[in-house]
Amino acid sequence: MNLKLNRGFTLIELLITLTIITLFFSLGITQYNKFNRRQILVKARDQLISDLRLAQSKSLAAEKPVDCTESLSGIKVKFTDNQNYKIVAICGEEIEIKTGLSLPPGVTKQSGPNEIFFKVLSQGTSFDSTIVLSSFEETQMITINKTGEIK
Repeated sequence: MNLKLNRGFTLIELLITLTIITLFFSLGITQYNKFNRRQILVKARDQLISDLRLAQSKSLAAEKPVDCTESLSGIKVKFTDNQNYKIVAICGEEIEIKTGLSLPPGVTKQSGPNEIFFKVLSQGTSFDSTIVLSSFEETQMITINKTGEIK
C-alpha cells in the first residue's frame, strides 16, 4: 500500500492565494485614499464655514477693531485668489482682522464670489451666494443667504 502524505501547499495554491490577498489590499488602499481625500475637502469646507461664522459674529456684535476710526459698516471675508482669503473690517477703509488664511493643498475655490460682506447688526448680506470648493474630482458647497444663514 502506497500512501502519499500531503504536507504543504502546491506552488499554484500559494500563487492564487497571494494574488487574491494583493487584489484585496490594493482595493483597500484605493478606497482609503478616496476616503482621505474626501475628508480633507470636508475639513476645508468646515474651516471656511467657521471663518465665515467668525466674520458674521463680529459683524452681528458690531465688534470694531482698535484701528477703526470711523463707524463700522461690516465685516468681509475676502478671497485673494482661489486658495487664500482673509477677514477684514470695513470702517471707511479695509482693516485686516485675520490674515494668512488658506485652503489645504489640493483644495481650491472653484466658483463663488470673491467677497462675502456681512452687514452690521443683523442686516445679513447683500445677496445670496454659493461657494463651491473642489478637490480630487469631488466638490463641497457652502451657501450664504441674504439673512446671513450659512449652510
